[in-house]
Amino acid sequence: MTGLPQELRRVTLGASYGDAFLAAQAIGAADAEAIDRWNPPVGCCDPRPVPAYETHWRIFRALYERTKDLMRLRPGDGGGGTG
Repeated sequence: MTGLPQELRRVTLGASYGDAFLAAQAIGAADAEAIDRWNPPVGCCDPRPVPAYETHWRIFRALYERTKDLMRLRPGDGGGGTG
């Protein structure tokens, strides 16, 4: 839906592996280039536009544009958030 290619990695655990890598960067145990050693790329998926998704993409973009400012509100600042 984004029109961007997606790089495929050897380990596909997703968020937990990425979180561990970001934590390693935060403490100086890894730099940004180390991700290729931690989890090497094994392929790439190129986008294939499918007309069936076009309507949903337009709806998503319209919804995002209408609500993006709400995401800047924090709980306790009068924005009605909780927490």
